[in-house]
Amino acid sequence: MANYLETLFMLLLAFFGGSFLTWIIAIHTVQKYESVLREREPKNLNRDSLQSDSIMNFVKYGERFHKVKTNASHRLPPVHTAQKPTVKQRISANDHRIMSEINNANNPRVLCWVMTTPETLHSRAIGIKKTWGPRCDVTLYMSSKTDLDFPAVGLPVNEGRKHLWKKTKEAILYIYKHHFNDADWFFKADDDTYVIVDNLRGFLRDKNSSEPVYYGHEFHQQGWHVGYMSGGSGYVISKEALKRLTNDQLKIDGNCHISGKITAVEDMMIGWCLSKVNVLRGDSRDEYQRSRFLPLRTDDYFKDNMPEWFFKSSKYDVKLGPDCCSDSLISIHYIKTEESMLTLDYYIHRIKVKTKPNP
Repeated sequence: MANYLETLFMLLLAFFGGSFLTWIIAIHTVQKYESVLREREPKNLNRDSLQSDSIMNFVKYGERFHKVKTNASHRLPPVHTAQKPTVKQRISANDHRIMSEINNANNPRVLCWVMTTPETLHSRAIGIKKTWGPRCDVTLYMSSKTDLDFPAVGLPVNEGRKHLWKKTKEAILYIYKHHFNDADWFFKADDDTYVIVDNLRGFLRDKNSSEPVYYGHEFHQQGWHVGYMSGGSGYVISKEALKRLTNDQLKIDGNCHISGKITAVEDMMIGWCLSKVNVLRGDSRDEYQRSRFLPLRTDDYFKDNMPEWFFKSSKYDVKLGPDCCSDSLISIHYIKTEESMLTLDYYIHRIKVKTKPNP
């Protein structure tokens, strides 16, 4: 501190005095000050010393990082060795937005049509409207009476099982006329069918809707012409399959040129008509051969009194117990009340299982 004060005094004296002797003294003082600075310079940390004697080191231990401090006297910011950024670091916020839009664009568009009646519209279909129905890209409620408030489409048919095939044909013709370009896949359900739409989309994500194919739980009825998908658990038809079914069959011959007795059972007739235009019946089971479309309630698969016809009619072996059904389950039949539909939806979409304790 004394050296600094002496230097400052001599510089001021040289400035105000202006004499030759004073300037000589000033030059000597500056030289002395430069010598002082050179003496202090080694004490300043440079970049190389920081890299060899870093102020902060990070030690990885499992998933935690511990900060280690050295005994350095100067608290300068740490110098980090440049590293190649990870993939996540290279993705900017804008990249995330673009990727999100691409993922949404790759999600298959699904139209869901629900077969209902004026009598069950507000007791069963209302449960679908409050739960899984809005998760489809388009949802249509097909009835024999128009209801603008619900809303429901009124088809020109009578109600009853003996009219079910005609009602299904009218529903398909309506969809093709008004909504064909609104979806890539077309899912048929009854008003007592519960559908996990996210799993349906996930199942269809790697499928091509330009191929003639449809999926569901496949039955083979003794004495019937071809295999078909259960109507109760629902079936999903590709865009190409729907186009062929409508243009090459239903618009030409409402019964698809069937020979012999015509059944009113819609799923059997759909199977026949689709086979006439070379639509394939796809395998909807998961990688462990477990069912994704359930024609019965889930608790039926844990009982010893499963109906014998179910084993005989199912194309693939029926499994019971915990291995009965896929963990990417798509549909469950016989959910007959609004309360049951709401409860099931709560179990699937609202309950979260925590596997780690809270911190």
